[in-house]
Amino acid sequence: MTSPADFMLKELMAMRAGYAARLPAKISRIEEAGQSLLKAGGGLEPLKDLHHLTHSMAGTSGTYGYAELSASARRLEIYLKKIIQGGNHEISSEQSIEISAMLADLSAASLIEDQAKDLLPEDVSPSPSPVSPPSPQSQPDIKFSSDVEAFLVAKPVERLIYLVDNDAVLVDKLALQLSYYGYIVRTFFHPQDVVAAVDQAIPAAIIMDLVFPGGVDGAKIAIDLNQERLEPIPIFMISTQTDLNSRLRAVRAGAKAFFTKPVSISAIVDKLDSLTVHQLPEPYRVLIIEDEADLAALYARTLEETNIRTFSLTNPLEELHYLKDFAPDLILMDLNMPGCTGIELASVIRQQEGYISIPIVFLSAERDLDKHLQVMQLGGDDFLTKPVNLAYLISSVTSRAERSRALRALMERDSLTGLLNHTTTKEQLELEINRAHRNNHPLAYAMIDIDHFKRINDSFGHAMGDQVIKSMARLLRQRLRKTDIIGRYGGEEFAVMLPGADTRTGFRVLEELRNGFNQIRHQSHGVDFAVTFSCGMALFPEFNDASSLNDAADKALYEAKRAGRNRIMIAHS
Repeated sequence: MTSPADFMLKELMAMRAGYAARLPAKISRIEEAGQSLLKAGGGLEPLKDLHHLTHSMAGTSGTYGYAELSASARRLEIYLKKIIQGGNHEISSEQSIEISAMLADLSAASLIEDQAKDLLPEDVSPSPSPVSPPSPQSQPDIKFSSDVEAFLVAKPVERLIYLVDNDAVLVDKLALQLSYYGYIVRTFFHPQDVVAAVDQAIPAAIIMDLVFPGGVDGAKIAIDLNQERLEPIPIFMISTQTDLNSRLRAVRAGAKAFFTKPVSISAIVDKLDSLTVHQLPEPYRVLIIEDEADLAALYARTLEETNIRTFSLTNPLEELHYLKDFAPDLILMDLNMPGCTGIELASVIRQQEGYISIPIVFLSAERDLDKHLQVMQLGGDDFLTKPVNLAYLISSVTSRAERSRALRALMERDSLTGLLNHTTTKEQLELEINRAHRNNHPLAYAMIDIDHFKRINDSFGHAMGDQVIKSMARLLRQRLRKTDIIGRYGGEEFAVMLPGADTRTGFRVLEELRNGFNQIRHQSHGVDFAVTFSCGMALFPEFNDASSLNDAADKALYEAKRAGRNRIMIAHS
């Protein structure tokens, strides 16, 4: 059986073999550039050309494990740099002899086949990773190989809940309400029945009464259920008893939560979501700008193995075109590139308000400390010296991308719901319309407003109003696709973008949401109540820019309110 670590090692070995196959052509190009320089007797452009080639060879070959070749290229690179910086670009006879000797050393080093017995530097080895081989960039979701899937037996069924209580009315009510939030609920009236059910399918959680008729102890059943499990099933206890002893029994049975009857649906759903919804976080996104295609491929494959999505550019002048669409959490950029240096490109990026805080990690074979400091002062966040230690590359990129995303979340997300805030929602609408333009796809855009929200705040308090808003946000997240965009536009108003949805599809999706939200029961001080929402929907390309699309949906929402609320109106031009 192939482990993920072995899989990565084989892929990296294949990449090294590909690099080795291309190496003779790279060496030939350096030799040709060297002979052209010597034949011309110098000149700034021939010097720069050979310097760039040796600079790239030093970094690339070192990263792929060719230590001697990298050292030979580095010596020639440094020698050429001194000539360039000296100002006299004519080659003396002594310099010509030195350059010729270094070119010969470089060619000889390239013929030594055992310089890289291992793919990676000796201090770096691929660490075992729970992440399976990643799918192509166009499919960011993690896909498990058949080997990995063999380990997934006896895994809890996502969103499957077992509900155990002898109160039929309570069971039916709870099951129905949980189903509106996307949970699959199986109900049992006798605790012994759930023991048999667990042997057939492991649920994401069990909700169980503490005491059953006939003296059957729910806490004892909970202990028995998890007695020999490496990963205990989360169990929630519900009870009419509120005393300390009852709560202690639940705690000692390993219960993750304790709810008193009548049960608050929103409280149970909050706890279920926190304990049972184990979605993989959205992978970090790293834009790699490296003119050496071999290095770009190696960096990309190394980062992808740790569940980081990458997009590689070998032409730095294409950067701005992809920066907005790819929306990276971090930019990994070579310092010395033809046509545009890393420092110049970083300056262009920092001139744009939306990218002032995005981390930029520079890559270069440059050893000059003053150069490093200059780069950091001009907007760099880290400087990795080629040949790059791949373990340090992963560590540096991951830690900085994590901080970048956390900072972005504070700026882009609504604190109550976790949805996009007003400003980010409007920016996202621009992006989605641009994408729809390029792909010639429709886009449904909806404005949703909770009906009579002020009445809810006045009758039940602002805390209850917040619970209703969170319920709306939760419903939207659970019922819509990962590719759909949801924002809290302000107060009790939400915005939803459905890429690829036409009028019929958009209306059907929103109507299902409306019906589902109508059925959710909220509780406050023993009072159950339902809430509705009104919605206005507009379609691209009928409204072909963000401003007109937003205005049209807003007007349709107003019409829905005026027509009696609890309905969806579609905008027409």
